Parts: sequence; C-alpha cells; structure tokens
Amino acid sequence: EMLMANAVDKLVPQTEGKKALAIEAFAKALRALPTTLADNGGYDSAELVQQLRVAHHGGNSTAGLDMYNGTLGDMDELGIFESFKLKEHVLLAAAEASE
Repeated sequence: EMLMANAVDKLVPQTEGKKALAIEAFAKALRALPTTLADNGGYDSAELVQQLRVAHHGGNSTAGLDMYNGTLGDMDELGIFESFKLKEHVLLAAAEASE
C-alpha cells in the first residue's frame, strides 16, 4: 500500500483542481492500511509508518511491517508476497463502489 501511495502522490503535482484533492485523499487512504495494522498489533503506528515511508522513499520497495517484532522488515526475506491480480481486483472493486 505504501508503494502504491507513493506512486499516487506523484500524480498530485500534475493534476489540477479537485481531482488533485481526490488523488491526495486516495493516497492517504492507502497509507491508513499499514497504520491500522500497526495499531491493531499494539505497536506505535506513527513511528512505524513514518519509518516505512522513509524506507520506501529511499528506494526500499520491499520494506514492510514485521508484525512479529514491531519493526520494519524485508517482505521478500520474510516470505510475504501479494498477488498483483488480487490487488488489482480490490482497487477496481473499490473504484466501482465509490461511483
């Protein structure tokens, strides 16, 4: 989600008017997912999500939340993978529901 939020954020400066606000809100919603995971795990979500943002902006696209240790971890090393098709379907379904 953080990787997608960063990609969405890059569209904001290129977009005019209310569409830019909608794009910003969508990026914020994507960033809410790791925040919720960290909160539900009993960790300091503000600290973890900020560390995650820094890692992703620094080019570490495989960084994610290690919920066992309450730290950042490399999702490849931890064996955590997400299906592109599943993500695509979820985003399309959300877009359809919002219309």
